[in-house]
Amino acid sequence: MVTANVHDNVFRDNEIGIFVRKQGSGIKIHHNNFIANGRYNIRVGDFDSEDVDARNNWWGGGVVLDKIFDGHRDPDLGKVIYKPVLLEAVKLKL
Repeated sequence: MVTANVHDNVFRDNEIGIFVRKQGSGIKIHHNNFIANGRYNIRVGDFDSEDVDARNNWWGGGVVLDKIFDGHRDPDLGKVIYKPVLLEAVKLKL
């Protein structure tokens, strides 16, 4: 069951771009641009063991996992599924 569709946004210059508090498996994060967020582009909250679908986003260059806090860093958390990644920024309609 999808509880949120997050798409066609720019997450820029935040400490954390998106904080997934609970029920990560219900969130779909697609076709967004993550640019220059301080600590993390996406952070999975404590006690959330569900995976988060964050495929097909542009991560602003660099190593994607360096800006994600999830089960790759804490095995008790769900993982952010981020592949495939977009190779260039999403062109958003303004």
